[in-house]
Amino acid sequence: MKKSFFVTAGILGIAAAVCFLLQQFVSTDTHVPLIFVMAVLCISGFTEGYLWGVGASIVAVFAVNYAFTYPYFRLNFTLTGYPLTFIVMLTVSISVSTLTTRIKKQEQIRIEIEREKTRSNLLRALSHDIRTPLTSIIGDSSVLLEQNADLREEEKIMLLSDIRQEAEWLN
Repeated sequence: MKKSFFVTAGILGIAAAVCFLLQQFVSTDTHVPLIFVMAVLCISGFTEGYLWGVGASIVAVFAVNYAFTYPYFRLNFTLTGYPLTFIVMLTVSISVSTLTTRIKKQEQIRIEIEREKTRSNLLRALSHDIRTPLTSIIGDSSVLLEQNADLREEEKIMLLSDIRQEAEWLN
């Protein structure tokens, strides 16, 4: 949470600094809302959840009105055209924040699905590697138990040796 706060404050601060800098070189202020919408997009990308992006959207609307709209350093939502501009800016900012959060959640779900597939494939491969020696051990021990009287001593030693070898491989 502390990280998200500093990310949000830092990006909004950078957006404000860029707008103040551009104010020296550009006669219009039409770029200001766009810069702040981009700041909200970045905030939504670098923070978790909706709160930071939506909060930044609201702060951005007031910052644009207060610092970059005539009369400067006063809140005034009654100027012709500005209420619509600010409503659209807030709507776009909140929409961008919401979409960015959803995309990040979908990516996280996709990563979890891939991780689970990899885990399942690994377990399946290990299971196969373990089944082969176990099948050999079961087969050899069954022959020893069921046909012990019919086997020569060398055959018994060979079957026991195979059982031991497969068990050592498993161990």
